[in-house]
Amino acid sequence: MSAMKKPKILVLLKLDEKAAFVLQSAKELSQKLNGKLYILHVKAPGEAIKRENQLSAKKELYEDQRAMQKQLDELLKEVGLPKSYDFRYGNIKNVALETIDAVKPQVIIMGKRNPKLLGLLGDSLIDTVLKNPSASVYLVNAHKAVKAAKKPTVGVFNGGQNSDYGMFKGIVENDTHEIKYLSIDKKAANTPTDSQNHFVFTANANALKHLVAFASKMDTQLFCVPKGMDENFP
Repeated sequence: MSAMKKPKILVLLKLDEKAAFVLQSAKELSQKLNGKLYILHVKAPGEAIKRENQLSAKKELYEDQRAMQKQLDELLKEVGLPKSYDFRYGNIKNVALETIDAVKPQVIIMGKRNPKLLGLLGDSLIDTVLKNPSASVYLVNAHKAVKAAKKPTVGVFNGGQNSDYGMFKGIVENDTHEIKYLSIDKKAANTPTDSQNHFVFTANANALKHLVAFASKMDTQLFCVPKGMDENFP
């Protein structure tokens, strides 16, 4: 019998102050899932090229490419990952979607760029990635993340025993320290209502705001929104 294939984990990396933490979190999660990491960084050409002269533009692009590769190499060394990544210039959203289509990852990891946990996001790339039907998406919080050696505390929004957690199913159901369920009024139908860790918020104009504020204060390393839910909930 052939060995089970390792799940593919794609990191859509932005080189900002959270980049090292995102890579460290990706490393930890890949160890927990026994997955294979793919790392992609895309930069818009306009960010590297400032001059209109063709020769000057080529020189700028070459120098920027060397600088970016050096930065990526140093980041990977810092977190103990091999220097294996894909760095490209182009339309960030288009290249990311092309890579997702080519790699066909089971998990996509991105840095969380908006203070909101749920209603997610003014970031068009994250919005688009969240609609991917075949991959579980992990938005890394700069302060809390899944650790390979520890059982995480998991927060679940409007989920229950029959919810689809994708690649995180094993972590949610079998490898957690504690599960905290959050729901809004009537949407709690599939959530264990007898759980002492079940928190229900009254449906009103501020329900999502209050839920997000509460979830942000919980000591959770993974917050799950089951697949198939409307990303514009409630």
